[in-house]
Amino acid sequence: MKKLQIFTILLALFALNINYAQEDLTEIPFILTDIANGVSTDSPSTLYSFDNSDKSVHGSAYIQEIFMPAKLSLMDGTKIFKLKYNAYNDEIEIENESGKANALNKNIDNLLIVFVSDDKTYQALDYVDKDANTTRGYFVHVNSAISKYKLLIKETVIFIDRKPAKTSYDKTKPAELKRIDDKYFIAIGTDAAVEFPKKKKEFPKVFPDKHKDILSFMKKNKIKTSKDKDLVELINYINTL
Repeated sequence: MKKLQIFTILLALFALNINYAQEDLTEIPFILTDIANGVSTDSPSTLYSFDNSDKSVHGSAYIQEIFMPAKLSLMDGTKIFKLKYNAYNDEIEIENESGKANALNKNIDNLLIVFVSDDKTYQALDYVDKDANTTRGYFVHVNSAISKYKLLIKETVIFIDRKPAKTSYDKTKPAELKRIDDKYFIAIGTDAAVEFPKKKKEFPKVFPDKHKDILSFMKKNKIKTSKDKDLVELINYINTL
């Protein structure tokens, strides 16, 4: 049975490959720039610049290791493109006709990127970062993208520099691209997304008019913000208020 399912998936991907291989990227009005050596040409200078082919750097910048079939909501729904998410640069890359990568413009509003294999949906949104600055980045939608209260996941890869051996007994630790734990955010209406509160005392700030009902629901249903399924249950309830 499993072999049949795998064969069916491979056959579907093969069929998709025939379709998206013919797409012309000149039709897409929101291509931003070429990707050069693993870092986009418009990336901040604070990013470490490395070549994707550099084998001395362990790990990967990508959530999807290869370009995968995906749809763009602002395009014809029948068209399939090859995309993957670079969680280090925070960019969605799209493969062009020459096999090289371009980046989608993350400043385009209401653009949903939906991967065909699992319906995983990305969207670029404004959010408040750990330094309390409003910036823009890609998130994965957990619930419906048209909900008033949207539960989001931020996927992040960081760069850890090479650590030389201090003594002859030590080993040099190679440079590494490491995916850190995902973080949950919430976007309310068109406001910038903020990190989902983890502690009860943080709820009044995020939900000033609804925190009492929310906390009561959490207590009654033994909701823990550390559990993924509990967060889904909680956000579904919040959207009924």
